[in-house]
Amino acid sequence: MTQIQMEYFIKTCELGNIAQAADVLFVSRSAVSRAISDLEKEFRAQLLTRSKNGVVPTDAGQIVLEMAKNVSSSYQGVMNRIRALEEAALYRRIRVGITPTNSLQVYQNYLRQYALDNPGVELVLTEACASRCLELLSQGQVDVTFVPSGIIREQPNTVFFQTLPLYRNRIVLWVRKDSPLAEKESLEIHDILDCPLGYLNAPMPMEKSLESCFEAYGKQPRLTIRTTSVPLLRQMVLDGQTCALIPDDMFEPSPELAAVPMRFFRVCTNYLLWDRSSASSGAVGQFISRMVEKAVNL
Repeated sequence: MTQIQMEYFIKTCELGNIAQAADVLFVSRSAVSRAISDLEKEFRAQLLTRSKNGVVPTDAGQIVLEMAKNVSSSYQGVMNRIRALEEAALYRRIRVGITPTNSLQVYQNYLRQYALDNPGVELVLTEACASRCLELLSQGQVDVTFVPSGIIREQPNTVFFQTLPLYRNRIVLWVRKDSPLAEKESLEIHDILDCPLGYLNAPMPMEKSLESCFEAYGKQPRLTIRTTSVPLLRQMVLDGQTCALIPDDMFEPSPELAAVPMRFFRVCTNYLLWDRSSASSGAVGQFISRMVEKAVNL
């Protein structure tokens, strides 16, 4: 006895007519007749008395009808409970977009403590470039995303997003402390014209500005490495193979290394974004409220 057979049999008994049951169920009359015939074969008994006025359950059919109603009700109850569990799980899940350049700062200062304080909430992190994070947000594939201000200026569709400024950072040059550059309070473009430079493997607005500045001097940046690995950048700086241009929130303090501010790069504001049209309720709403509390007054 299948769920479909029970549904067809119950509806036929309620309406007293196979054709009417088929119409209500949006199936063919033969499908309903076949289901009832299969049940009669399974139970080895006639379940319906057929006449020109319709059908009525036999004594055996009445027993099967009562059983089918109980089983169908229990089945629906189980399905409802399972759906409720799935909806509750989604309700307690927050999908977060992060970029390669802000992932460590965001996790350490915003996500880690939230996860510890809310063990019943599941944080699902997706790392992508800033433009892709905005695309995921607009497609509903993440609930919130952390992005730098540069991408906000370049994307006019952010009018649909609610924005919350969180913190600021600046671009620094990561150098060995025995380098002459480490002795300067800040650096200008002419200070790094001949430096081997290392970048993080993530599109950053600073690269266009840097190339424009170098072109004014008739040069191109001397790129030695582009990598997603901050430890690799750090090791190459330690070995004197490169000087790394990175956001200051990614600099790891070290007795051997220094982070010298780059004056010609503007300070970058990092934002939390979410869809204005979405109802910020449940875990997502709570998360946003927590971020508002932690946001630095900028």
